[in-house]
Amino acid sequence: MNKKIIDIMGSLGIESYYHKTLSSKDKDKYVIFNIYDEEDTDVFDNNSLYTIYYISLNFWCKNIENLDLYKDIKRKMKENKFIFDGCTDVFDENYYGKNMDFIFKEMNSI
Repeated sequence: MNKKIIDIMGSLGIESYYHKTLSSKDKDKYVIFNIYDEEDTDVFDNNSLYTIYYISLNFWCKNIENLDLYKDIKRKMKENKFIFDGCTDVFDENYYGKNMDFIFKEMNSI
């Protein structure tokens, strides 16, 4: 799942990091994401057909004019079968941001 999200952000020219970045001070824009819940679904005989991932994605930018890039992130994630589950504004001392939640249902190989 992590590689999938990193690849999607890379296609938009946005660096992305799982959980945290150690050096954000020199970046104009970036994404930090994490999986805050994961569950098996469609379980039969102790095997699940699908795994559902609940993902929190934070887009940060120094320039307020770049904040609308969150719409491109949202569009691109939806194109890759992620379900958009809400968005809120977030702020930091040096950055503007959007926190977006997504859901992804992945078929398991059995």
